[in-house]
Amino acid sequence: MQSLPSARRLYAPDLPELCALDEKLIRQRLAKVPAGETSVALIPDINNIRWHQAREEFVGNELYGRMPDVKGAIVGTEPGKRVWCYWTRLWYNPNPSESKDNAMNILRLVIEDEEHAGNYVDAISALFAAALEQAKQWNMEVIESWNPTQEVVEGARRLVPEAAVVDRDMDSITSMMWYGRAEEKVDWIMNEKYGWC
Repeated sequence: MQSLPSARRLYAPDLPELCALDEKLIRQRLAKVPAGETSVALIPDINNIRWHQAREEFVGNELYGRMPDVKGAIVGTEPGKRVWCYWTRLWYNPNPSESKDNAMNILRLVIEDEEHAGNYVDAISALFAAALEQAKQWNMEVIESWNPTQEVVEGARRLVPEAAVVDRDMDSITSMMWYGRAEEKVDWIMNEKYGWC
């Protein structure tokens, strides 16, 4: 495998600016939806992300006596061409020396240049490499990304060829209450883990 681009760690102070930019990008995308079509998205604002990470910090402190400080990773420095993600660790196993059932969840993965997402598969792989490093450090059994795009799946499989796509139909199924017309098709964009509060 060829060498991956460098991924810089993200810490809590890095996230407000990235969340604000992400919100702007999502609103721009929604503004382009043709008249007569319906799209919906939950906005991954900093308060939402802080909620997930406050839970992670509390549990990390209870199990390990310390809190995770790396909140995600970013590849690239040129605005408009960066790729980043942020995550949360979920400990379901009360034994801090075991990883069984523990999961790192990618809360949100952003490709700023969405129109050319296929050009960023190596950057996505670099993000997953950074996540794998953190997952091992904090006894995570798996890394999960909700509603992955083709590029996200390809980026993950470059690191872990057996990475699987699971279509859930029995548990952890996201849902929303829709008061529009029953026959209306709704495109739910950005249906990622950050919206699961």
